[in-house]
Amino acid sequence: MMSDRPTCKEGTIASTDIQEYSNLMTCTTADSSKTGNDKKEALYIKIIQTSLVYLTLFGVGFSVAIVGPCLLDFQLLLGTSLQRTTLIFTARSAGYFIGCLLWGVSLDKFDNHFILCLCLLGASLTGMALAWCSAFALLICVIAGWGFCVGGLETGGNVVCVNIWGQNSRPWLQGLHFCFAVGATVAPLIAGPFMTPLNDAETVKNMSTYYGPETVKNMSTYYGPTVLYDSVDLHNDSVGIHTVNSSVASTRVFTGKGTLWVPYTVISLLYFALTLPFLWLFLRGQRHFVLPKDHHRIDEAVRSRDNESKTFKITLLILLFLFSFGFIGHEITFGGFIYTFAVKSHFALTVEMASYLNSAFWGSFAISRGMGILCAMYLAPRTMLVIDLMGMCTASTLLAILGDTSIGIVWGASILLGVSLATVFPSAISWAKMYITLTGKAMSTFTMAAATSELVLPYVLGLLFESHDVMMLMYMTLALSLATAVFYTIMQIIASCHGEKFQQKQQNSDEVHATCDIELANQTAQFV
Repeated sequence: MMSDRPTCKEGTIASTDIQEYSNLMTCTTADSSKTGNDKKEALYIKIIQTSLVYLTLFGVGFSVAIVGPCLLDFQLLLGTSLQRTTLIFTARSAGYFIGCLLWGVSLDKFDNHFILCLCLLGASLTGMALAWCSAFALLICVIAGWGFCVGGLETGGNVVCVNIWGQNSRPWLQGLHFCFAVGATVAPLIAGPFMTPLNDAETVKNMSTYYGPETVKNMSTYYGPTVLYDSVDLHNDSVGIHTVNSSVASTRVFTGKGTLWVPYTVISLLYFALTLPFLWLFLRGQRHFVLPKDHHRIDEAVRSRDNESKTFKITLLILLFLFSFGFIGHEITFGGFIYTFAVKSHFALTVEMASYLNSAFWGSFAISRGMGILCAMYLAPRTMLVIDLMGMCTASTLLAILGDTSIGIVWGASILLGVSLATVFPSAISWAKMYITLTGKAMSTFTMAAATSELVLPYVLGLLFESHDVMMLMYMTLALSLATAVFYTIMQIIASCHGEKFQQKQQNSDEVHATCDIELANQTAQFV
């Protein structure tokens, strides 16, 4: 007279809704049957994994920020012009882009811990070799390989963090990107003592003879006058190199005795040390180099099964790429050129004040990412993104309209911009996870957008500086803010019409419950 609910083998995806319901109920029952010790062990493993991923993203931030301060040392190592040396940025960005794409695909096919282990080992070896490449072609190849591995680390780090914490990943993602910001902040501080020392006995004329006038001029553009001069007037291009201020008694010049290998050895050893625990996590697991084909089967089963879901995902990923290109490009251009603006604009800030302005932007950026961990616990991703975009547009508008009239506006808007930009990246990932499944390929959308913006926007802004003036930085900042806001608005409208992924799961689950109840009633009636 009594009948049990229909059951099926755990993890099997059947073609009927009743079998699908049984799969989900079996998985839920299995989770609830875990002992307290098993749950505690699982929590410990999660914490270990999260800590390792945090250290990995700290290293990625360090790797991204370390190249700039070392650029002049690379020039001395290669014995070439600064213009040619800056091609290492292009090579790194190209390798980074390819790495984000290929490693993103690999993360869906192979074990994530194994992939991160390979990326860490590759980044360790290439990073160790960087400081010893005295041939230009060899350095370009090695730094492209370094970017290739670092791109995989950033993509993989985000994927693993999302996989570990699932729907509760918002504060953990904020913490992940806070670690990235900390790594980028401490990199120049660690590298500084090991860069090429300065000799106060040399003059600007001797330095110009040694490096060439155009090279020295470009040095001041990239590094700021404090690196090269004590009190040379660099605000007027016609004076900065060819005519030395009569009040200058002596200046500082690079003597070519730096220890470039030290900071790269530090980050390489960190990467190598992280390789071992990730290898342990891989070996203690199922040890599948290739993931089973049904790896994402449960999530796929509860998603919408028509063609519109795939169309929606592709559309949203394209918009996410454009959105990410906007806000990451915003971060790269403003953070990289605000120093040049401060020195070259009619404000003619001293080199110390320009450095403080630059530090104010990046300091507010790092602090805001730390505060974002707490905010993510109480605010929805869409709320954080709306607040961030409002701050970006407000700051950019002030800079574009009043940026050449008030230095106080420049200071205040720069800090507001740093605060607003800081939490956009992790909030965007959390927002996207509400509507689509973030596989490795999907996650690479964000990192490929970062690599593309780094390749394109600084070059475009450099051309605008040459053809117009440094206020073009403020106009580009406003254009990127407005474009980012427009792309987000379009994304939100499309996503809201489609509905959240978790809401769809609940609706599908309710429909399956109702179908199962009807079928069970029919079966019971037959027995009666």
